Amino acid sequence: LEALRGIYFDKDPFTTVERDKDGAMLVEHNCPYLTAAMDEPRLCSVTISTMKRLLGVDVERTQRFQQGDGRCVFRIRENQAVPKRFRFDWEDKS
Repeated sequence: LEALRGIYFDKDPFTTVERDKDGAMLVEHNCPYLTAAMDEPRLCSVTISTMKRLLGVDVERTQRFQQGDGRCVFRIRENQAVPKRFRFDWEDKS
């Protein structure tokens, strides 16, 4: 997960990896695409699908800038592998 965090920017102060009782989370405190993502939240599906492909496990966005959370939180489901042929999914509009 730290390697994934490094894809954003080396030692990016706006992206952190956190753990709680449910596992790991990648947290974005700043979004370079926020203006576009506010108009079209499904744009974030690219980020989620990329994480799934790189990590090989399910990823779910549980907090969103678009819903006033002030950050995006991506829950890493370490025990839920995605199929090797996984390519892309649209995020739910919820």
